[in-house]
Amino acid sequence: MFLAASSPQFQSDASNPQPFFHEHLVASALHAHNALVNKTKSLKIGHTVDYIIWMDSEKAQVFGLNTKGIEKSNLKKSGGSHHSGDSDNINDEQLKHFYHDLSSKVSDAEQLLIMGPGASKTHFKTYLDDHAAGLSKNVVGVENSDHPSDNQILEASKDFFKTYQHFNTEVTAAQ
Repeated sequence: MFLAASSPQFQSDASNPQPFFHEHLVASALHAHNALVNKTKSLKIGHTVDYIIWMDSEKAQVFGLNTKGIEKSNLKKSGGSHHSGDSDNINDEQLKHFYHDLSSKVSDAEQLLIMGPGASKTHFKTYLDDHAAGLSKNVVGVENSDHPSDNQILEASKDFFKTYQHFNTEVTAAQ
């Protein structure tokens, strides 16, 4: 706790200017430290905080929006496809594993947009509701989208991420 500058022991006089100077120096250093911490929290360079997912029942394209640009990664459901005639239990387990992997990939999302054809996007949102409620709260939309190009996905996403500055940059592969 800092004592007020008007306290007698911290008033500057010709014989002892140190306490008053020390108080202001410490207060200035504390203010600078807090400003730096707040800036670091809000501007983690290269740190992805928003995601766009385009998905169907077999694969997902994940676009990470960060301060340097857009990074894209792909995720595929392991095992057989839904056309293979596998039992429903096996497919359900594969889908749960796929949803788990996908939710882990975007676990740090501050905002998440889910897009795709069919019911997979809705099923994934339900999975998030049941298994990752904190992440589910950050979903800004669940949108229908057939099989668009990367540019079409990003164009459709602009309404959800109005302050993002790098939509016109080249999409790079995530590392």
